[in-house]
Amino acid sequence: MAPRCRSPVVHEGYQRHVEPVPTPERPPRFAAAIAQLLGGLRVLGVDEDECWRLLASMALDAMHSLRRRVLDVLVQSDLPLATASVAGRGSRPDQTAVRHLEDLTALGAIEMVGRCPDRWTPSAWCLDRIASVREIASGDWKRAS
Repeated sequence: MAPRCRSPVVHEGYQRHVEPVPTPERPPRFAAAIAQLLGGLRVLGVDEDECWRLLASMALDAMHSLRRRVLDVLVQSDLPLATASVAGRGSRPDQTAVRHLEDLTALGAIEMVGRCPDRWTPSAWCLDRIASVREIASGDWKRAS
C-alpha cells in the first residue's frame, strides 16, 4: 500500500488537472528497505512483535503526511465523506484536501462516490491493505498461521 500511496501524481496547468498517472512505485524496492529495517531492529534486540508493529508504522509513515492524514480520515469513517468534512477532520484547508483526494483517487486508494458535494471513500484495494497492515501490526498474522 505504502509504495503506491507515496507515488507522485503530476498536476499540470493553471487548473492543476491531474495528468495521466505514471506507473506507481513497485513494491520490491520498498520491501527490500523494510527487510533491512527488520534486520537492524533484530540486531538491536527489539522484540519480534514490536519489530512488526514498528515496520507497519514505518511503511505507512513513508507516505506524504497530508496524504496520509486524508487517507486516515477516510479509513476511520464508516460512511463516505464530503470534501469539506475530510478537510475539517484533517484540519486542512479545502483546497489542500482536494489535491490529496485527487492524488489518492488517481492512485486507486480512494474513490469518489458522489457529486454535489463530492463524497469520498477508501477503495476496496485500500481497505484490504489497511486490514493486512493492522493484522501485521497487532501480531494476529502469526497466531493465524
